[in-house]
Amino acid sequence: LLFWAVEWIFRRRDLLPLATAGAVVALVILTTQFQMAYFLFGAAGAYAIFRAVREGAARGGAALERLALFVLFSVIGAGAAGVQFIPAFPYVVEHSRRTMTTVSAEEETGVEYSSSWSLHPEEAVALLVPEFVGNTAADADWASGTYWGRNAIKLNHEYLGVVALLLAALSFMGARERGIRWFLVAMSGTAFLFGLGAHTPLWRIAYEILPGISLFRAPGMAVFLTAFGVATLAGMGVERALDLFSRGETARVLRVLAMSCGVLALGTILAASGVLLSAWTSIVYRDIDATKLDALGRAAPFITRGFFLATLLAVTTLGLWWARGRGILNGAAVVIFLGFLVAADELRVDHAFIRTVDAGAFLAPNPNIRFLMNRAEAEPPFRVFSMVQGGQDVTPGMYGLDLAAGHHPNDLGRYRELIGMEGSGIPEHLARFHPNVMRILNVRYLLWPDAQFGVLEGIEPLSRTVSQEGEPFESVYGYPGLARARIVGDALVVPEGESLAVVLGDEGRNYDPEIETVLTEPPPIELGGPGVTGSATWIERTPNRLVLDVDASGPALLVLSENWFPAWRAAVDGVPAGVLRADYTLRAVAVPEGSHRVEMWYESSLLEASAWVSAACLILLGISAGVALRGARRREGAVA
Repeated sequence: LLFWAVEWIFRRRDLLPLATAGAVVALVILTTQFQMAYFLFGAAGAYAIFRAVREGAARGGAALERLALFVLFSVIGAGAAGVQFIPAFPYVVEHSRRTMTTVSAEEETGVEYSSSWSLHPEEAVALLVPEFVGNTAADADWASGTYWGRNAIKLNHEYLGVVALLLAALSFMGARERGIRWFLVAMSGTAFLFGLGAHTPLWRIAYEILPGISLFRAPGMAVFLTAFGVATLAGMGVERALDLFSRGETARVLRVLAMSCGVLALGTILAASGVLLSAWTSIVYRDIDATKLDALGRAAPFITRGFFLATLLAVTTLGLWWARGRGILNGAAVVIFLGFLVAADELRVDHAFIRTVDAGAFLAPNPNIRFLMNRAEAEPPFRVFSMVQGGQDVTPGMYGLDLAAGHHPNDLGRYRELIGMEGSGIPEHLARFHPNVMRILNVRYLLWPDAQFGVLEGIEPLSRTVSQEGEPFESVYGYPGLARARIVGDALVVPEGESLAVVLGDEGRNYDPEIETVLTEPPPIELGGPGVTGSATWIERTPNRLVLDVDASGPALLVLSENWFPAWRAAVDGVPAGVLRADYTLRAVAVPEGSHRVEMWYESSLLEASAWVSAACLILLGISAGVALRGARRREGAVA
């Protein structure tokens, strides 16, 4: 859609295409994974420059004017989506876990992180023959336990489609508009080489000179631009081939397709004989380990089958064009059959990754979840630590249960340090039941996969599911975590760099979170000491607002087991109060002796300003489109 809008800008000389392009830019930012949007904007910007240079030869300054207007309206479109991306930027670079792996990382660590999840030579071949690299856990025989590539796992596929690639090749057979075709080739090739990460110098050059690349990982995601280029060229290839056949020039098309069939047939023979994989592991992938060799052994017969299917698809494509040349099929029939062939080619891969399930069965809570849901209705707020999926389980969240782990890896860096989690690994401090961490995070229940890690000894389960053999499968255990909101009368004030170590007990201090908290700056009032007692009663609890009634026997701190962030504000009995960062990543508010109402709300001046920017830019886009449409109607009326 964005490429179409860019093309329209250079074909229609009013504000409507420009406003449309701005709106599309906003939609991309609001709806797309931002790394994908970044790559798309780079490619679309390059296309706009290409079109301006191309038009400039004929129209001179008018083309540069359209290019400048495209840039202007793209900025306006980005502003229309500012409410989403402007506040996100400082979060990513200052607060998220990305700071540990990118902007704050040592150079070698940052480079290694940003190049992780690249495509590798095996994935490159799989763009043509999807079975070549296998997969980890998709729903097909060729895609389950057959991944032997160099990444840890693979749960997706970048297959371009052998039929689409063959049709794309036909687009260069003496066609007009060769410049656009070569641009698409350059774009597709650049995205492909970037996707290979450290296997080519292109990615490292981009890493060093392009802003924001160091914040990303998974360079292989850029290959969607390769797919877009191939798909577009395939459409042009069909158009060109039909034109050639209408003029009786069939030999060139059939020769290219026949040569492609021969290459794929040779690949089938080499794969079936074992020569291909033997040569690959001897020359290309010499350091393959035993585990990946086992996966390769399972994948081998499917690789042969994949080359055979690719050959069959190529031969069928050749047959359709041969039938067109013989007059057996007309152009429309060829296009229809090619459409079915492309769909079949893609669906044979897609079906392994798309599963249709019964929504009722999927959403039905099991007995353990039902138990926790009942407890959530009867008790003050609590968190559940689920060790299912190695601490990455988010299923309880579907039922309104608060989790201590399993969050998206872009969550707060401090919180991930507190729970001892690196990358997508196990949250070590939770998995090892670190008492301070578990208590301050309000963990009251454990969802434990007995079948995977064994039954927890010495603890009676509160709820349990069993396997078909009657063995414990998954249990709910209780844990004595502290309240989500607690009153403490004492604080350990330590330097910033020591606070996490104190919470974890690494500094040799006997830290007791039940009666004290860890701060990096003195509290605004003199606290009453460890003997202070009190209570906190929840009045309101929403994502953006918290209200509690507290009662303290002396000056104290209300400590909330919620993440600290600069945008949180607080008031005690209506009087503004500072929100302190406690226990390394939690919140605290000072309260005097006695009964008080404490309010806390999220108020970001940056978010508010971003909302105004978005509103203004949306209005500007709307006015531009309206002016263009009104002008068009006037011109139509004048002609009539």
